[in-house]
Amino acid sequence: MKILTIDDNRDNLTTLQAVLKDALPGCTVSTAQNGHGGIELARAEDPDVILLDIIMPGMDGFEVCRRLKADEILRDIPVVILTAIRTDRESRIRALEAGADAFLSKPPDEQELIAQIRAMAKIKAASQLQRQEKDRLETLVAERTWELQQELAERKRAEEEKAKLEAQLQQAQRMESVGRLAGGVAHDFNNMLSVILGYAQMALEKTDPASALYGDLQEIHDAGVRSANITRQLLAFARKQTISPQILDLNETVESMFKMLRRLIGEDINLTWQPVSVWPVKIDPSQIDQLLANICVNARDAITGVGKITIETATVIFDAAYCSEHTGFAPGDFVLLAISDDGCGMDKEVLGNLFEPFFTTKETGKGTGLGLATVYGIVKQNNGFINVYSEPGKGTTFKIYLPRHSEQGGTSAKQREVAIQRGLGETVFVVEDELSILKLTAKMLEGLGYAVVTASSPTEAVDLAKQRREEIDLLITDVIMPEMNGRDLADALLTIYPDLKCLFMSGYTASVIASQGVLEEGVHFIQKPFSARDLAAKVREVLSSHKLRYLQDER
Repeated sequence: MKILTIDDNRDNLTTLQAVLKDALPGCTVSTAQNGHGGIELARAEDPDVILLDIIMPGMDGFEVCRRLKADEILRDIPVVILTAIRTDRESRIRALEAGADAFLSKPPDEQELIAQIRAMAKIKAASQLQRQEKDRLETLVAERTWELQQELAERKRAEEEKAKLEAQLQQAQRMESVGRLAGGVAHDFNNMLSVILGYAQMALEKTDPASALYGDLQEIHDAGVRSANITRQLLAFARKQTISPQILDLNETVESMFKMLRRLIGEDINLTWQPVSVWPVKIDPSQIDQLLANICVNARDAITGVGKITIETATVIFDAAYCSEHTGFAPGDFVLLAISDDGCGMDKEVLGNLFEPFFTTKETGKGTGLGLATVYGIVKQNNGFINVYSEPGKGTTFKIYLPRHSEQGGTSAKQREVAIQRGLGETVFVVEDELSILKLTAKMLEGLGYAVVTASSPTEAVDLAKQRREEIDLLITDVIMPEMNGRDLADALLTIYPDLKCLFMSGYTASVIASQGVLEEGVHFIQKPFSARDLAAKVREVLSSHKLRYLQDER
């Protein structure tokens, strides 16, 4: 047992110490001659009982007792107040108010003192057990609360994911239902149109061109032809039109239609063509013509006055990790056909209905609402997929991915996998306001062996860069973001990390970004969506290159 005695009278301390050691063999007795010293000693030794005199210089026993009981650490230590003078009822009440556990007169009866000390020691032990049990229960409650919060958060995420998947399924089912309906109607209507056009044509052949009836029959025939064109578009959307797929070089097919496209969109639109070497694809050439004509006409209508439309090709490889994060994408090798414009752009509501038959934002009489539905049907019929990137006032980019047509003897997926370029532990800073893309890009880079730092906004990126002491080797940033664009962010970070290398990314094509003055010639750029392999190659290319200097004061 450990006992602390606090008394300003040294003789009293000596006497009390002797009595305690004689009555309680093995106990340790510490002494203090004032309140401040006693409190400090209690903190250091954690005694089982404190024997406290009332009258002391500086701070009396009542105040010492109050401070002991107010202390979070010391409050469970029993305090016995001893006094030879203040034995009156008022002093006893003050002692109890101060928190004393017992009150004895000096000199105390030895047996009564020892009994009180033993009782007080049991009280402390019981209090400590209660506190330990309370702490244990509080810990259990906190742990269980955290577990429940995690379970609720996980359940919420699961419900959100379920709702997202259900929405995607409903959209797919709606498009499929509309497609079946459109295909059925178009098929039946086509049969009737065949009869109308056939009889109209025969009637025209039997009628004198100079007669009034001939003109009426011609109007009927022309209306039938226009109706037949609409049904063909409906069949294309429903992926039920008759096609003759051929193995094509996409670049050659686009070039063969280029003059016609120039006439179609008019002289006010600057039509540019930026091909690269691509793999062969298998598709009906007339369908490529339909894709280009429908998208370019929509692009022309989105441009007020003079504008620009850019057609590009590229090769893209999607892996399973990328496709798991992007609905509708499939792993494999694809040829990209991208058509971009600098027109008015579209908001999310329009984008959500873009491919539905008869949906149009054009004035009455200026569009059937079937052009992009036809595009959607053609792409799906050829096992491809299509993405649209657009923002109001920032133009639109259509990206069509057609599967590569591979002959036997081509490079296997396993052989291509070996060629992926991994990181050497460099630190890459990724800035992207779309959280899902941010998460995916970071995941790709970490899997490639890079250390990754992320920020979801330019402001967060600058603040984080100022706080970091470690060097950053490469910045990968989206081009179009709120607060500031990627170019301005790169300028800001270059003032902090002068040797920083930069790689810009965007869902818009490089030419559209460049036309907006955001990127300059020679700046490193990767186009969304990209696979882990595309990203790996581009990052290594940038890290191995000489840093391009384009700080604001150097322009």
